[in-house]
Amino acid sequence: MLHRPVLARSVNRTILAPNNPVCGDPTNWFTHNSFLKRNVRAATFDFFVDWEHSIIRDEVWVKLISDDNDVYKMDKREIAQSIINAESLPYLQSLHQFCRKKGFHLKFMLFSDCSIDNWRQNNGRIIEYDSDNFDVTVRTYNEISEIIGNLRVQPVPIGPNGLVYSTSNLEAALSTSHNIWPGDADSIIFDSNYDALGLFEFKKHTSRSSIPFDSQQLSNYIRRDSRKYESLGLMRDRLQTSLYVIYFPIPEDINIIKLEKTEGPWNDLKTAWIEDIALPDINNAISMDAFANSLLSLL
Repeated sequence: MLHRPVLARSVNRTILAPNNPVCGDPTNWFTHNSFLKRNVRAATFDFFVDWEHSIIRDEVWVKLISDDNDVYKMDKREIAQSIINAESLPYLQSLHQFCRKKGFHLKFMLFSDCSIDNWRQNNGRIIEYDSDNFDVTVRTYNEISEIIGNLRVQPVPIGPNGLVYSTSNLEAALSTSHNIWPGDADSIIFDSNYDALGLFEFKKHTSRSSIPFDSQQLSNYIRRDSRKYESLGLMRDRLQTSLYVIYFPIPEDINIIKLEKTEGPWNDLKTAWIEDIALPDINNAISMDAFANSLLSLL
């Protein structure tokens, strides 16, 4: 069975990234019925920047992890059905339509996650499923690393220690190399015409944060995470939309989120405004309706 990856500590995947039990995972907010009934859809995928020319590449990836090795025994039809089972047909249809309109070439990367050492020893395999022509190609770790390097053109290393938290051992293994796994668009929401309403970056505020929640804003992070925000700025321009940062709390004594709209060139983003919105309760339809109304009225 395929499923979306889960963020966990790279050295011990049993230690999951902290989450807020009230609002849940923000990536699920915009696929909630409160947005669907307003004809708002959402998508998320990993994307590449060609840093030599500062452009967004057309190829985008969605990664799904298999609980076992059965994924390597599947034919094309079985792979397609497994992807549908993992993501739902309506979501995939809207994702395909959005990618088609925006000129993106969508591929699914499917794999059974082996150990970091096994990946680095080139023992693991990744199934590349092309959603345009339904081709299936089995890739090695070294091949995926080379593809990433070719798409990015210029390497963007993050240091010898790699990621503290990662979505898979594969991502953790690559994070200490020059060809790190591509960054993602946390959420893109779009209307029934598949025109983007906003590109969203989710920023988690934990109890260990040295910055008070009331002081959360882009200027706290843009220098140390310059490449991430430059890539998001370029994606914003590609989608012809606005980039928003949502700061959401893990401590349960904070009952708001902060919605920040950014402005300026892709390589010099600044804060346009910040608004507080009541923290949504993912399990409460009334709360989610109020959240949808509040957020959409600000876009």
